[in-house]
Amino acid sequence: MNSFMGIETAKRGLAANQVALNIVGNNIANISTEGYTRQRVDTVSMAVSGHNSRYAPNQASLAGQGVMVNGLGQVRDPFLDKRYRDEAADVGYYEKAYEIMSDIETALDEYSSSGLKDALAGLSDALNDLSRNADQTVNANIVLTAAKNIVQVLNNLDAKLDDVREQQIYGLQVDIDEVDGMLKRIADLNKAINQEIFASSVNANVKNYGPNELLDERNLLIDKLAKYADINVNSNADGSVIILVNGQVAVDGTDYKTINLVRNADNTVSVTWMETGEALKLDSGSLKASLAMINGRGPDASGVNETYDKGVPYFKDILNSFASNLVSEFNHVLQIAPKPGDTKIEYKKLFSSGGENIVTAGNIEISDEWIKDPAYIIDGYLATDGSFDNTFVLAALSIFDKTLNFKGISGTFEEYVNFYNTSEVGQQVLFFKGRYETASTVSEDLLDRRDAVSAVSLDEEGANLMQYQKAYNAMARLMTALDEALDVLINRTGLVGR
Repeated sequence: MNSFMGIETAKRGLAANQVALNIVGNNIANISTEGYTRQRVDTVSMAVSGHNSRYAPNQASLAGQGVMVNGLGQVRDPFLDKRYRDEAADVGYYEKAYEIMSDIETALDEYSSSGLKDALAGLSDALNDLSRNADQTVNANIVLTAAKNIVQVLNNLDAKLDDVREQQIYGLQVDIDEVDGMLKRIADLNKAINQEIFASSVNANVKNYGPNELLDERNLLIDKLAKYADINVNSNADGSVIILVNGQVAVDGTDYKTINLVRNADNTVSVTWMETGEALKLDSGSLKASLAMINGRGPDASGVNETYDKGVPYFKDILNSFASNLVSEFNHVLQIAPKPGDTKIEYKKLFSSGGENIVTAGNIEISDEWIKDPAYIIDGYLATDGSFDNTFVLAALSIFDKTLNFKGISGTFEEYVNFYNTSEVGQQVLFFKGRYETASTVSEDLLDRRDAVSAVSLDEEGANLMQYQKAYNAMARLMTALDEALDVLINRTGLVGR
């Protein structure tokens, strides 16, 4: 047996344990680094096979050659990665939907600020006062002011919903830019990882474990990408990955596709592949939630790009239904006295749509006739005895108790406001909040389970540190013992009896 083989064994042991100590230190140093995966040293026992030799060697003579570092691996569980990323898409969807619905709730707030209910009450009180003083221009002016308040509230609510929509379109564009940047970076990392693997396999001729830091960066990007859309990740033989967005290839090796925001002629938006113009199909993720809230018209959805989700267009339609009924009812309550021989019934026009064919919350306004003359509402109601007839005012007051049809919902004006604030907006917010909290709980549990495998544990690294330190000291002591044995062999053997 080679006398120096033991020293080689000790040297390899020192080197292997030195690497292990370095990796432990690296793990501890990166305990707070986002996306860092715990690394480990994989070692194998050294052995020289003689099966290719003409003569079978004595295996005992080849024993005890020590250890070799096979590579630096990462401690990851691909199954937990997939489960976490699948759940992250649901978290992204419900988080974004909850955020947008909260903005809609704030825009339509009827409880912490003056809204439609207060404006309706103001008009009702003004008409009630006018019914007792039907000949007073001052009271007629108060009614006009109250009507202006309702119009202003409707206009403001419509404008607020438009602001919410435009803000979300801007936010969607920001998210799309972020996704495009991540897809490009993942493709760049695929190239860098492939080059590192090729160089390592050519130069070292050993099993390659991959450039861990680049792998960490890519995995972190994939985790972040999972919140925007439902993705699948497949590995290529060259170390690169394929990213599929709902079955559509977004990244394949060094090739990647970008997505684009398109404003359509029907006032909707779409997310398309830049290369083909084809719509990006989504089942979950924050991008889908943004599209659902921006294009969601609810049960009345009819356009190609409109969705059945209850988003901003749905709540704009709710306000439009309110405005349409308001105009229809109050424009058919103040009857104009017919001229002699004229049997046609005409009414005073109190509200208008500003020249548009369809009345909406955004275009409703006071009629020109009423704006020019506040007394317009009481003109022509002088009785034969010189008193004013308040029947028309009482008829206008009765509208507030009248059951009307609002987009399939029957009720008074006040009941309708309560309905969409409580049953529609409120329940939607609570639903998305509950789903978001549930998805977040599941996601955090999966993240904790993944971290239990992949994250750095001070207790575990401390135990490894002591283990490798003791092994290093033992290898050093072995080398000292072997050196002493060689000293005896070289300097003392054959000297006995001289």
